[in-house]
Amino acid sequence: MYALSRGYHNNIVATNETIDGDNYIHTGDLGYYDDHGNLYIVDRIKQLLKTDGCQVSPTELESIFVTHPSIKEVA
Repeated sequence: MYALSRGYHNNIVATNETIDGDNYIHTGDLGYYDDHGNLYIVDRIKQLLKTDGCQVSPTELESIFVTHPSIKEVA
């Protein structure tokens, strides 16, 4: 048995952006399958920052920032 949300309560725009005409839910997760069929979720598309026409992952920025000697923590 599968469960599928019918959408966002009183928000048809968010519902239409998330659930397509074939009832697939587009979660905004970014992932890949390995050679054994395992799914790895590695980032979120909806959290990408747009700058100079490029999309940048906050997770990627954090991993770079944390290596700088003047930066103690990132969140």
